[in-house]
Amino acid sequence: MKAAMLLQNYNLEMLAKVFGKEILDDPNLELYLAAMYNGGPGPVIEAVRRARQKETDWRQELRKLKKTNESLEYLKKLDYLLKPTPSQ
Repeated sequence: MKAAMLLQNYNLEMLAKVFGKEILDDPNLELYLAAMYNGGPGPVIEAVRRARQKETDWRQELRKLKKTNESLEYLKKLDYLLKPTPSQ
C-alpha cells in the first residue's frame, strides 16, 4: 500500500511539473493517475500534452500512441466503477 501511495505521489508531482499546479483541478486527474499507474507516466503525459495542443480528448491521443491498449481497457473498467449508480 505504501509503495502504491508513493507512486501516486510521484506521478502527481510529474504531472504538476509538466503542466503546472492547475492540473490538480483537472476533472480527469484521477484517470490520468490511474493510467500512469497502469501503463507508466510517459504515454499519459504525452497524450495529455497532445490533447491540450490539439484540443482533443486525451484518451484519443493515448490510443494513437499504440502502446496503451492495456491502459485503455483499465480505464474502461475504472469508468464502470466510477459511474454513478441509480438510486432505488
